[in-house]
Amino acid sequence: MLYTTVSRVVAYGNVESVADDALLNQLIEAYSRQIDRYCGVDFGQATYVSQERPGHVDRDGVLFCYAPVPTMTTPTTFEWRYGRIRQYTAVSPSLLDVEERRNGCVVRVLDSDYGAYRGQRIKTRMSYTGGWADLDAVPGDFEMTARRLIWWAYKLREAPIGVTAIPALGQLVIPPSGWPRDVRDALRDYVRYTE
Repeated sequence: MLYTTVSRVVAYGNVESVADDALLNQLIEAYSRQIDRYCGVDFGQATYVSQERPGHVDRDGVLFCYAPVPTMTTPTTFEWRYGRIRQYTAVSPSLLDVEERRNGCVVRVLDSDYGAYRGQRIKTRMSYTGGWADLDAVPGDFEMTARRLIWWAYKLREAPIGVTAIPALGQLVIPPSGWPRDVRDALRDYVRYTE
């Protein structure tokens, strides 16, 4: 999934048009994948079958796990096992509660007490559809951050990198790498919670 379009990036740059639409398309594709890797979240919609995730039991005895997608349907199947036991135990989808977050969804098993498994190594396995279906589903702040990042990458081609001597001012140092701080700050809420 691409997180913005060429026309939106050009509008962000406050120019009428650029002759490099093909290059901008390549940058959008490349930086959309880099955003996925940076955040550790699968933002584009996909169907997951028997995806294994570590499970946890909270102090109230509720079994839960994190799914690395920003939105999801109620899982069609959900199973769990603990320790070295190989057999999974199925849970009815009607007992599942899904809480959607920017940095991944939380799936909780309701109306059951898993307190006996607190501190155990629990594995969960579930099947579901998750992620943003299209560009219209992408939050505005996320899309604007993608625009900013891609325009920055496009303009970076023209910028001098490293140390530049300017006789009247001395030396000017331009950092050679790293995304702009405002982009990293804007994506902070979308970075996946580490389990």
